[in-house]
Amino acid sequence: MNAQYFEQAGFAKLLLQEQMTAQSFVKAIMQLYEHRFVYAEHMSSFENGEGASKIMELIKVAGNREELINETGL
Repeated sequence: MNAQYFEQAGFAKLLLQEQMTAQSFVKAIMQLYEHRFVYAEHMSSFENGEGASKIMELIKVAGNREELINETGL
């Protein structure tokens, strides 16, 4: 699912394992290299790059709730 998402977002090209041959693999690498600037441009314009900091904030919030629960005996 991650690979499909990245392909749909224009970040990559999906190469399914069951369709992979030595020839298709080399062709995919060549296409990736040829379009590297397009992929990089799509990635740089993607605004949702704060995933790690959002997760850390959620962990902190959850930790504070756990402390509150322990302190109040709930």
